[in-house]
Amino acid sequence: MKLLVAPANFRLAITSFSNRWYALVWSGMAIDIKKVELAEGKLNKKKLRLVLAWVELRQEDLLADWKLAQNGELPFKIEPLK
Repeated sequence: MKLLVAPANFRLAITSFSNRWYALVWSGMAIDIKKVELAEGKLNKKKLRLVLAWVELRQEDLLADWKLAQNGELPFKIEPLK
């Protein structure tokens, strides 16, 4: 299941894979939301720092939205980095 959570310069989606939490950014790249680190793929250092900062700031919101989605409820919109 994928869930759009933040319309910024790029689209983010959250999904679970092998019982881990990810924020997917572009195809082939995944951020582990619980560990706030790059789990799969590549991204240049500047963009990666911005994405990781956003995930760290919005970690509770991302996990709460995932729980809502699992229960068939609509997630709340999560603010992008400004």
